Amino acid sequence: MDLEVFRLLDLPAEVIDDTLGHVPLHRDLLNFALASRFCSSLAIPQHTEYRVVHFKNGDTDSTWIHLAQRID
Repeated sequence: MDLEVFRLLDLPAEVIDDTLGHVPLHRDLLNFALASRFCSSLAIPQHTEYRVVHFKNGDTDSTWIHLAQRID
């Protein structure tokens, strides 16, 4: 029986992108991005920015306005 080697990077970019959306740790995303230029193009900045947003109480309006203006 022939067994093909499963390679993550053989998947369509949309599938990889969706998978990266489920990676909880920022450092894991950065490690993935460091694997190759292709991996980097999938992870940075789409999955490495704005994973966790910190803001002071009462400053939520300007934060949401900023995020709404960033379509990425």
